[in-house]
Amino acid sequence: MHIVTLTTTINNCISQPATDTVNVHATPDTHIVSVDAKDLNNVCSGDSVEVSAGLINPGYQYQWSPTQFFKHGNNVPKLYANIDFSASIYLKVISDFGCVGNDSAYVNIQPCCNLYLPNAFTPNGDGKNDFFHVLTIGHHTIRDFRVVNRWGQTVFQTTDELKGWDGYYNGVPQDMDTYFWYIDYVCNPSGKEIKEQGEVYLVR
Repeated sequence: MHIVTLTTTINNCISQPATDTVNVHATPDTHIVSVDAKDLNNVCSGDSVEVSAGLINPGYQYQWSPTQFFKHGNNVPKLYANIDFSASIYLKVISDFGCVGNDSAYVNIQPCCNLYLPNAFTPNGDGKNDFFHVLTIGHHTIRDFRVVNRWGQTVFQTTDELKGWDGYYNGVPQDMDTYFWYIDYVCNPSGKEIKEQGEVYLVR
């Protein structure tokens, strides 16, 4: 609370002071936090991110934007954002006294559905690059992943993205050579089916 005093001077005549009381209210503490502890700089396309105003007050008003990212409303302090491309989200908080606070956060979307495999591996038991396997895990449902030799014989096959080929077939170490891989998988959560193929070099 502040007392404001006003006096006027006209031709060296000073008026009686006029006073008034001004109540000053703080700007609401406004900052965006990720509730599910996701790194907003590394969010997979299609994921839902739960965000919240840092300090929640039942007397405040909350406005999130752009509205296209908030499919189930944008006027609550905690909600889910569905962001399909890298962009900033904004939060505007209005206190019960009408004071306004603003914050923004940039959400960097990653194409997590992209699946990557190495082009060579060294199954020599040193604990480094011993297996030929999917490098990007967690956003795929593998329908079929197989490796064949140059004669078309399948030397490895799985539907588990956590498993990889150790360079053996029926307990026999395979020759140093170029092998061919084929993979059929579904991207989560979009449900899109993708088929890819490539080559890998076995080094001994």
